[in-house]
Amino acid sequence: MLQRCLQSFFFVLSLFFFFVVDFQSARAQAVPSLNGIRFDEETGDVIFVAVGHVYGRLENTTLPYSEYPAVTLLANQKVFADPDIDFVMLLGDIVHKANEKQFRLLASSFLNALSRPVFNAVGNHELQNREVYTERFGKTFFTFQRGDALFVVLDGELDHGLLIGEQKQMFFESIRLAQSDDVRFLVLFSHKVLWNSQYFAGSQTERDAVQKEFSDTLLPALLQLPRSKSVLWFAGDYLFPLVHEAGPRPGMHFFTLGLREDATDLALRVTLPTQGEPAFQPISLSENPTYDISTYTTDFWLDWYRRQYPNPSSPTDPYWFLQQPQNLRSFFRDLFFNLYTFVALIFGIFFGVLLFCFAVFLSHRILRYWWRCKDDSLHKK
Repeated sequence: MLQRCLQSFFFVLSLFFFFVVDFQSARAQAVPSLNGIRFDEETGDVIFVAVGHVYGRLENTTLPYSEYPAVTLLANQKVFADPDIDFVMLLGDIVHKANEKQFRLLASSFLNALSRPVFNAVGNHELQNREVYTERFGKTFFTFQRGDALFVVLDGELDHGLLIGEQKQMFFESIRLAQSDDVRFLVLFSHKVLWNSQYFAGSQTERDAVQKEFSDTLLPALLQLPRSKSVLWFAGDYLFPLVHEAGPRPGMHFFTLGLREDATDLALRVTLPTQGEPAFQPISLSENPTYDISTYTTDFWLDWYRRQYPNPSSPTDPYWFLQQPQNLRSFFRDLFFNLYTFVALIFGIFFGVLLFCFAVFLSHRILRYWWRCKDDSLHKK
C-alpha cells in the first residue's frame, strides 16, 4: 500500500514539473522560427539582433534586380551568427516576391547559416500569397517568453493594420501577463509602423483608423504598465535605416529599421539584462561609423542624405525622394499637387497658344476686310 502511494506521489510530482515548471520553455519551443531552430536553455541576459526589409533594394534605385537578400545582410552573417545572441528578429519584407524560389534562396543564403532561431514580423511582400507563407513558416502572429522578457509578434498586414479578433485578444493578454513580477520587458514587433500614421503605408482612411486605434486603445493599455516595465516596439516598414523615438514615458522606446542595400545599412543589437535597463547597440553593415542610439532620428537622416546628395538629378536617383517632405503622406500629396500643376501648366500653354493663333487669324481677317473696303472706296472715286 505504501509503495503504491509513493508511486502515485512521484507520478503527480512528475506531472507538475512537466506541465508547470516547463510550461514556459515548452511554449517557447512551439514558436514558429523561420529556420526551424529552437531556443537553447536560458542563461541570463536576453540578447537579440533586429533588422528590417532584408530583401534590400528599393524600386526607385538603379541597383540591378536580384532574387537574393540584400548583399549587406549576406556580407555580415557573422553579426547574426554570434553565439552570444538568443535569436534574430526580421521585421518583414524578407523577400521581394512571395514565391518558392525566393524563399529557398533566403533559406540557403541566410537562414540555414544561422544556429539561432530566426523570427519574422510579416510584411506585405512575403504575404503576396499568404497561403504559401503560412504553409512554409506557420502562424503570422504569436508570443513567447524568454527570461523576464515577453515578446509579441504582430501581423500588421491583417485587417488593414488594425488589431482585430484573435490578434487583439493576444495583445491585451500580453499586457495582462506583463503585469506580473516575472516580466520586466514587453517587446513588440510589427512590420508596419502602427504607432505613427505619418509612417504607415496605406490610404488616408487606413492611416486615420490605425492612428485612432493606437491613440485611443493600444497606447493607453501600454501606459497602464508600471513604470518599472520597459516597453519596446520595433517595426520595419520605413524609409530610413534606423530611427529611434522615445515614448511618452521613461522606459518606452519605438524603433524602425530597414535595409536599403547601401552604405547606410544598420542592424540593432538589443540586450535585455537580468538587472538594469535595456541596451541598444547599432551595428553598421558597412564601414560607416555608428553613433549612440539617440542620434538616429528622422532629422539626422534627412541632414545626412542632403549632405551626401545635395543635388539629386531625378527620381531615379536613390535619394531623390528624400529632398521631399519628411513623410510619405506629404510626399505623395505634394507629388500629386506638382503633377496637377504640371498638367494645368501644359493645358494653359496649349490653350494660350491656341488663343494666340486665333487672335492672329482674326486680326488677319479684319485687316484683309479693312484693305478690301479701302480699295473699293478708292475705285469708286
